[in-house]
Amino acid sequence: MTFHDVRDALDDIRRRGGQAHAEHVRYGMSWLCLLAEALLVFAAFASYDLPNPWGGAVLFPSLLWAAGMIAVYLRNAPVRIPLTSKDALHGEAAGLGVLSMEVGDGSHGLGISNE
Repeated sequence: MTFHDVRDALDDIRRRGGQAHAEHVRYGMSWLCLLAEALLVFAAFASYDLPNPWGGAVLFPSLLWAAGMIAVYLRNAPVRIPLTSKDALHGEAAGLGVLSMEVGDGSHGLGISNE
């Protein structure tokens, strides 16, 4: 195997990785996935404004809905990209950021008061 063959093989691997990433992003940003995610976030956070016991009663169906969305997403994804620790940390940071915005706005959105 010559140097040019090795370089061409590595270039092909990089190109295929870029194609896989682009397809993964295209599928994840489809209007159906985004609509389902938006409805899930709306239902989960809007339910806290409901009187007891309905405020917490929506939490369990929301968790089931999220688990179902993840299962459908993973089953129908055209490309299987393994979760790296960097991706997991980005997801965790985004979740904590949304939670801190909800708790830190001074309202009682999650039932936590600032008093």
